[in-house]
Amino acid sequence: MPISFPFFNTFRNIRRVSEIVGILIRFGLGDFVRMFGLERFYRRSRNLFSKPKADNISDNLTFAKRIRIVFEELGPTFIKFGQILSVRSDILPSEMIQELKLLQDQCVELPFSKIEEILQNNFQGDWKTVFRSIEEKPLAAGSIAQTHRTVLIDGTHAVIKIMRPNIQSIINADLEVLLFIAKQIESYEPNLGFSPISMVQEFSVQLFQELDFQNEAQATERLGRLFADSATVHFPKVYWQATTKEVLTIEEIHGNPISRLDVNNISEKDRQLIVDHLFHAVFRQCFEFGFFHADPHPGNIFVNKDNVVIFIDCGLTCHLDRKTSDLLAGIFYGIVSDNPDRVLNSVVQLADVKPVIAGRRDFYSDISTYVARFQSVPLNQLNISRILQDFFVKLRKYHISCPSDILFLIKTMSLLEGIIASVLPDFNFVEHAKPYIFRLIQRRFSPRQITRELFQTLDSYSRFFAKFPDHIDQAFAMLKQGETQLKLSHEGLEHLDRTITWASWRLANMFFCCSLILAGSILILAECFADQKSLLWEIGLASIFLALGLSLASYFPVWFRK
Repeated sequence: MPISFPFFNTFRNIRRVSEIVGILIRFGLGDFVRMFGLERFYRRSRNLFSKPKADNISDNLTFAKRIRIVFEELGPTFIKFGQILSVRSDILPSEMIQELKLLQDQCVELPFSKIEEILQNNFQGDWKTVFRSIEEKPLAAGSIAQTHRTVLIDGTHAVIKIMRPNIQSIINADLEVLLFIAKQIESYEPNLGFSPISMVQEFSVQLFQELDFQNEAQATERLGRLFADSATVHFPKVYWQATTKEVLTIEEIHGNPISRLDVNNISEKDRQLIVDHLFHAVFRQCFEFGFFHADPHPGNIFVNKDNVVIFIDCGLTCHLDRKTSDLLAGIFYGIVSDNPDRVLNSVVQLADVKPVIAGRRDFYSDISTYVARFQSVPLNQLNISRILQDFFVKLRKYHISCPSDILFLIKTMSLLEGIIASVLPDFNFVEHAKPYIFRLIQRRFSPRQITRELFQTLDSYSRFFAKFPDHIDQAFAMLKQGETQLKLSHEGLEHLDRTITWASWRLANMFFCCSLILAGSILILAECFADQKSLLWEIGLASIFLALGLSLASYFPVWFRK
């Protein structure tokens, strides 16, 4: 579920925003703070809470490097967010993308006593009924989880992944802050070409999936079933008796991650086999199964002595449905056949382009110009990830964002290209991709598929016309009962609207408070000249204090108004 938390329920959130703003200022990003109206959190909270450290930041750091360091300083949620942003080539410049790809997800090791405590909570108070032993020295310590070698009660050697304590509450709080900052950015700059709020909402869904290890276990098992007939690709077995929401236990992998392979000590034949197995594994996931590992970086892919490719860490997966694959085929086919109309129709459906944009002459002209670049280019010279990436970058000026599943496809293809180039630089990526692209286009434009779509269209029209009289009756009934409404909205005046609303409210409150003060003063004076003692003094004083309280109450919310 996307997040929709009430903000500033606790002082923790105020302090976190103050900390974020302080770090941004510390790393020379004060312009960003001022641009989106966040400076008041630092100015008004620095006297309440600890001040940020006055470190000296080197002037040699580029803007992109500063952003990357800020994400690392802010912890696991922001590191994950930065990693997600590293695939958004449709909205971020290439320099920023390259820097965000360097984000490090390393953390201090948890003591084994904490690990035992987590295991006790997950296995009914006695984890030793499930595990015979666990190595105290971790294999890796990330910001969200820590992994150890283990031996199950039946003697099976495995690897256990344990979630850090309280990480969910930490991430929850950070997501609240991220959502608030996204709202600030969107309110101050509504024409960015993308929605920061939607990005945070989408990120929260992905992150919550990764925080449930049962989701990762199911994805690992599903991918394992899809490749059950393969002798060259493997996914680790999941031990469900030792798996919970916070603990994942999988088969121990024997081999080396590609990131640690010494290619100079591997024969060219073996390198060719490794690359070939990896390539077909990824392309089958994306274009045959429509369900793929969305983070296949070199540390998540192992190779054993038989050159079998093994994928681990399947917490981030993505679906590519049949309709999306068909629309991709439409884009590729339109490009190679010099048909901008087909590309336009596919893009309009794929990215949910508004009709007002799709009908613009400059939009059509840009698509035609892009398609013309590939005129007469043979299919075996097309680069899938580069075509899609460049295409959506070009459409950025029309505020068209690349769909998330296509983004992850681009990321997966780019990672695959990078791995292959590091292992076998002479590998012909496009030539190997040709059969998959050809099958994709063939499936989309085969007579059988066209016939199926024709019958589906006829069926939709028949159902529409069959229900058309009912729709007319409903429309007239709503008109007759006065249930229809005409809604008018304005764009670009949100800031002015908020300003007028707050000014009116403050003005009314000022008149009310002045009235209370005046009435209280009259009552106090009346008490001074009264012949006998009464309650006028107390009532007058209470009125003045009430007015002062209301004045202060009207001032504080202005700090945090959206």
